[in-house]
Formats: sequence, C-alpha cells, structure tokens
Amino acid sequence: MKKQLLTVTAILGMMAFTSSESKAQIGTSPVNPVVKTTAIVNTTQVNITLNDIIGAIPGTNGTGKDIATAGTTGTGITETIDFQYSTLADYEADKTVEKIKTITAMSSKGYNLTVKALAANFTQGSGTDKIPVSVLKLNVKRSSEVAYSNNPISPVTTSTQIYASEPGTSGTSYDVKYSIAKTDIATYITKSSGMYSVTLYYTLEAI
Repeated sequence: MKKQLLTVTAILGMMAFTSSESKAQIGTSPVNPVVKTTAIVNTTQVNITLNDIIGAIPGTNGTGKDIATAGTTGTGITETIDFQYSTLADYEADKTVEKIKTITAMSSKGYNLTVKALAANFTQGSGTDKIPVSVLKLNVKRSSEVAYSNNPISPVTTSTQIYASEPGTSGTSYDVKYSIAKTDIATYITKSSGMYSVTLYYTLEAI
C-alpha cells in the first residue's frame, strides 16, 4: 500500500510540472498601456509661523501660567512655601521644604534662570519686627538630576543666576529645596509671634 501511494504522488507532481511548463510556452499579445489624463485643480500652501516664547507652567501646588512672547512679560506663577514653628522641637531642628518640578520652563531660545527677593527681610504685616531674608537658603536642580549641589544660595534683592545658558526647551523642570538652619535660631526666636513673609521672583530670561 505504501508503494502505491508514493507512486501516485510522484505522478501528480509530474503532471503539475508539465501543465505549468505548457502554460509558460503559450505566448500572449502585448497590452497597450493606459494613458491617464491629469489636471491640477488646486495648489495649497501650508504655513507654520513660529514666534519666540519663553515662560513656565506651574509645578507642585502652583497656579497660573507665565508664558510671554517676545517683548512682553508673563503674569507669573504663584506658589506658597510654609515653615511652621510650633514646638520646641521645631525651633531646635533644621527646616526643609522641597518642591518637585516647581518650575517647568518652555522656551524657543536659550535662557538664564535667576531668582531675587523683593525685600531684604521677612515682614509681618504692619509689625516692626523683621527677619533677614538671608536665613533662607535655596538649592535648585534640574528634575532630571539626582542630587542637589552643595552650594545653596541666599536670595538677595538683585537677581542671582541659578542656571546660565540653558538650551531652548519644550519642558525642562526644576526642583527647589528651601531650608532654614537651626543655627540661625537667634535671628528669629525673640521675634513677635505671627506669620512673616517675603516674595521671591524666579525669572526666565531669553539669551
């Protein structure tokens, strides 16, 4: 039975080959190509107009938006940093508040990131007591970086450069760590109770 099956298979294969070969030998007449007529009915120009912009979108707990076109100034992002001193342990400890991605810069050009304090002191409403802004230390890093530098800065009333010549970006984020050291306790332990405030300005300046 096996031998018969093998023989039949071989014959079918030969028949198929012969049939294919016969078809290949049959000539066909050439087909004339189809000539297509084309008419241009519309020419459309698509434009993309780019204007220089620089600004930031809010990060952690931030509100508002600061996007400015060339020659204008953005409205700014508002954020609040709170240091609470309620117990003896608070006064005896270093205080740190970290804001992740607090600024996300957007710029069509390179830029510098700066910070300044709008006053030389923390003040309490109409009160006369003041706390020097120098007690506050800032450490800033790109969010993509692992560690902060070992050189924190104290904000002053003139712009202090944090990052220089940053490249244009569609979204570079920065983390900021705010700290007050326990070694500065003498500058505020005897002040009147209440909330003391100072405003910081972060600026993205196109270069």
